[in-house]
This record gives sequence, structure tokens and C-alpha cells, in this order.
Amino acid sequence: MKNITPFQIILLVISGIIIVGAVVMFAFARNGTSQEEGVVVVWGTLSDDTFKQLKDYLETQKDIKQSVVYRSIDAGQFDSVLVEALAEGTGPDVVMLTDDRLVRHEGKLLQIDYEFYPERIFKDTFIEAGEIFTDEKGVFAFPFLTDPMVMYWNRASFTEAGLSQPPKYWDELLTMVPKLTTKDSSLAIAKSAVAMGDYSNIDHAKQLVTTLFFQAGNEIVKRNLQDEAGIPLFSVLLDDKLDYTVSPGQAAVNFYTQFADPSRAVYTWNRSLPNSLDAFIAGDVAMYFGFASEFATVREKNPNLNFDVAVVPQSRTGTRATYGRVLALAIPKNTPNVERAYALIQNLTAPATITTISDIMFLPPVRRDLLAGKPSNAFMQTFHDSALLSKTLYDFNQGETDQVFKRMIESVVTGRLSTTESVQRANNELDLLIP
Repeated sequence: MKNITPFQIILLVISGIIIVGAVVMFAFARNGTSQEEGVVVVWGTLSDDTFKQLKDYLETQKDIKQSVVYRSIDAGQFDSVLVEALAEGTGPDVVMLTDDRLVRHEGKLLQIDYEFYPERIFKDTFIEAGEIFTDEKGVFAFPFLTDPMVMYWNRASFTEAGLSQPPKYWDELLTMVPKLTTKDSSLAIAKSAVAMGDYSNIDHAKQLVTTLFFQAGNEIVKRNLQDEAGIPLFSVLLDDKLDYTVSPGQAAVNFYTQFADPSRAVYTWNRSLPNSLDAFIAGDVAMYFGFASEFATVREKNPNLNFDVAVVPQSRTGTRATYGRVLALAIPKNTPNVERAYALIQNLTAPATITTISDIMFLPPVRRDLLAGKPSNAFMQTFHDSALLSKTLYDFNQGETDQVFKRMIESVVTGRLSTTESVQRANNELDLLIP
């Protein structure tokens, strides 16, 4: 056999790329009509019981041809298990990916070009928070579940204070704080108006601070165009002035930390108080910011608590927003079952299936068309409204970024740094985490 020339090697490589590309194009060029039968392996952090309920529904649908094998993985081990399996070629066909895991795993995912799934269809179908799973080229994953941040409020506490409604805006909340905060004979806080101000004993403090940044018009991290030579894939905007005199980020931190400042009229929280969720369940804090998914926990732990939910207060002049978690469905690059996996994702994100999983989880649907409807449950209406406002954050490393936010808030509360110094330092620390 003759030796293969370098030119022939290059030609073979190019031909192989063209063939692989043609296979992928074929897999997605049927406009969603493909229903290739067979087994699809799905990995995620949903419990086995939850997915079984969904699987029972899928098995009743005659037009769904795929058989699903599901593996539930502990959230704390998910990243390491997935990376190891993909490296060994034993990973799933579909992976359930949370928004805070996208950045570290997107290089392992099959990106679906807008030529096969148009950007306009994606934007018209899913809530804005789901757009984190896209870039200028295509879709990394399809939104499946959303869990927006809402405000839980104690109806009894409001009634005792002579307040009939929860605040819709932050300036309204400020006027309510002195009425809802009670102190004992030694002037220690006995009952708090709102769980805000500090960090370590406030559940979801990072997401709450992020909400304030979003409302101030600062998205914290921006994804840049990949085809701009010399531009990093992500830029940190934490301390960017964004054409304002004062950095919106600094304004957000100042607003948040004032509730832990004993010299302020709105002082209502400190680190000696119990965990914020526990305090709300015990009836010792009037307003708690948590996720829609915590509704069952609150009700189960204190069936006698007279509480309600409301949309997180908004800025009168800023951007309407609340933080929202998103769980999405993605296809790893190395799965041999691309077409079958894609067909399953189409079925899982169809209106009827999204309605089913939303009912199972008691969470709002991630599809815009379903959010347009009016749910009969009063709590769910608030969840719907919050889902439409939700945004999320490009998170480089959940554990590391949590520590950055913790240092930023605590350095201001303790007086170790000024707000300007603290936000600037946090900006620099996030810069170092850019992958």
C-alpha cells in the first residue's frame, strides 16, 4: 500500500468533519417531527420519586416513542460524577443541568445551531431566565423547570402592625420595617421585620443581593460574542457604573446592608439571630425571601403559620426583576443517540409535559404560553408572575462566588471596608474566576 501523503490526510480529516456535520444536521433538520424509538438515559438531581411520576405520565402518551432510564445523582456529587462518566464515555444521553452549572459544563454539550432551532422560537417559547442557556450561535440546553425567588410574608404580623398588604416596592418596605420590628427590654431584636442585611444566617443571600443588582440594571456577568478576537468570553460588571454617577452595584450593596446597621432606622437584623428560614417558620420574622420550591417546607414545618407569598418588591425606577433558578435539558457531545435524545427533549418541553412536571413540583411552568393562563391556586399566581420577571446569573463556580459575595457583604457590615472598596474587591475576585 502506498504511503498516505499529508494532503490525503488533510482531505480525509475534512471529509470526516463533513460527514459528522451532516449526521448532526440530519438529526435536527426534521423540524421536531422525529420520534426515533429506543432507550434514552437521563441523569439529573430530581429525586427518583419525582421522576417516576413524570415517567408514569410519559408512558401514557402513545406518541412518545422513547423509553427513559433515569439516574438521580446527589447535587453535591453531580459535577464530579458527570465529568468522570463523560471522560470514560459512559455518560447519559440527556443531562438535567441547573443554570449555575452551565459555564463549567457548556464545553461538553452539543450546541444546537439556530439554523435548526431558531432563536426567535426559543425566545417566544421560554421565559427570559432560560436564555442563559443560549449564546449568539445556538442553544446549549432547553428550559424544563423554573424556581423563582418570592417574598414570604407573615399575615398575622402585618395585621398586628396595622398593615393590610405586603410591600410592592422597596420604599414601601422601608416604611414598614419600624412597625414590624420589636425589641425586648435590653433593646435586642425580638421580632424582625425582614431577613436582610447580613449574610451567614440569611438563606439565599447571594440570590437576594443579585436580585437587587438586576433591579439596579447591573447583570453582574456579561457573555461576550465568541467571534470577537481578543475579547474574553465573559466580563464582570459588578462595579461598572453603566453611565450612572454612582455604581448601581454599590447602591445595591448599600441598600441591602442598611438593615444590619444599628445606627439606621431600618435596623432589623444581625448575625446573632437564627437562620432566616427557621425564624420565619417560627413566626419571628415578618418577611422572608425564598424560592417557590420552599412553599411545602414552610407549610409542613408550621401548619399553623398564617403566611402568604408575594412578588419580591421592585424598584420604582429600575428594572423589574427577581432571581430565578432554571433546570434545563442538554445533550452531551459524546452521546451516540443524538436524534433520540433530541426527540425526547422536544417531548419533555412540550406544553402538556411541562404542565405535568409543574403540577408534580408545584412550580410555575417555564413556557410563556402556559404562564399566560390564570391558575386557580392563589399562591401559584404569584409564582407565575415571578417566573416572568426572573433572571439568573452566569455562575463560574457556585461555592467560590458565594464566598466572594459573603466577603463583599460582611466587610461592609463590619466596617472593615467601605462599600466602594468592598464592591471593587469583589469585582476583582470574580474576574479571577472567569474560566
